[in-house]
Amino acid sequence: MEFIILVNIFSVPIILSKWGAETFGAWLLLQGVLVYINLPNLAYQEFIHNINLKLGAKKKREISINIASGIPLTVLISLIMVCLLIIELNFQIITNNLNISEYLKKEWTLALFLFGIYSIITYAINPFFTYATHIFGYLPLFTWTSTIRFFFSQIAILTSISLFNASLVNAFIASLLVQITVHIIE
Repeated sequence: MEFIILVNIFSVPIILSKWGAETFGAWLLLQGVLVYINLPNLAYQEFIHNINLKLGAKKKREISINIASGIPLTVLISLIMVCLLIIELNFQIITNNLNISEYLKKEWTLALFLFGIYSIITYAINPFFTYATHIFGYLPLFTWTSTIRFFFSQIAILTSISLFNASLVNAFIASLLVQITVHIIE
């Protein structure tokens, strides 16, 4: 956790020097919105995870049933979120209330849509299986994988911003490429 905090602290001046306060503020708002997009799925998955922890590692069948029964609701929540993202992409309800330039509004909306779709897809199903493996003793492996994914995503973002003067969308695409690669390896 301290490592993630240090990476964030050191990345702020680099990003601010290339983007400026307005773009960096839009980036931070985008990150916050994405957390809220994933919140319903993650909360439900935490609930299923806690039920499975109470069952214990020896009740694999019950754990499998809990995971399988939770996936349809998570997919439904994800579909609702995708519909909301499409509505935002077309009508820009949130974006029009931001006090940012028109160019940045377009970038913000597209980045929100792209990363929102990606994160909903990956967070809709992946945590069920990650949490299941925690119960069976694979927590250190997944903790390291998550740390590596975060670190290389930040490196991709910082590299794309500092070397290539990337926009919001391009910075997200750089981050997504790293995250997709780590998800495939996982």
